[in-house]
Amino acid sequence: MALYKSLVYREFRLSRSYYILITLLFVLFGTLVLIGMRVGIALEGGLDNDAEEGISILITSIVPAIGGFLSARDANNYKKDVKSGWASYARVLPATAKQRALSCILLRLGFSAFMCLLTFVWAILVRTAADLSSTVPNISMFLAAMALTVLLDSVYSAVVMRTRDKKAFKKVALIAAVAVIGTMELISKLIGRGENGELLDDGLLDKLKDPASSQKLYDFLTSFTFLAICASALIVAFTVYFIIVSKSLERREA
Repeated sequence: MALYKSLVYREFRLSRSYYILITLLFVLFGTLVLIGMRVGIALEGGLDNDAEEGISILITSIVPAIGGFLSARDANNYKKDVKSGWASYARVLPATAKQRALSCILLRLGFSAFMCLLTFVWAILVRTAADLSSTVPNISMFLAAMALTVLLDSVYSAVVMRTRDKKAFKKVALIAAVAVIGTMELISKLIGRGENGELLDDGLLDKLKDPASSQKLYDFLTSFTFLAICASALIVAFTVYFIIVSKSLERREA
């Protein structure tokens, strides 16, 4: 237990500035969105139908989605380890690769639990200010964003952790960044946004113009079924992350 405490503490010391910044940004962005929504509803005289309520819930879900994405990210700790030489030195320490990988997961889970609590408080504030039952979809989006981020980070880590020095890290990191940008472009096309932000035909956003499709999507995103799917996806993502990172951190035979 003492070993895990020291490993988690090491990860926290490297990440604390990032986590403090993320918390402040989450609170600031959430407050601005909440104020904007409250002012908009006051000017419109309230939400008149289910469609407007659904759109409002989807808009508020942007906040927890960003929170889930940022809280599950690696705070560039491995980059710091490469620069300091700790990534190479750690191979001779008593801690195994699995223990080091698990310490990374424990820290992320701890901070993510804190951010999830903030998301829950955010959902309560939204319900109070705008009379929206957004707790389930907000938590679902938080977990979904976490799952996606951890999976992407698993792939990124599998590539980047092959490096052993600064020069190799910069080269691999550049390749990984280009791959991530390409993936985001593909997702943007599937959603239905062009290069200039125009709405594309047959994209997801175009299909949502149909009221029946919008209602089905809204019912699904606000259901406990979607919440369970997101939670399961997060468990799978962390399992994949643990396997990939522990394998990447395994010490070579002398």
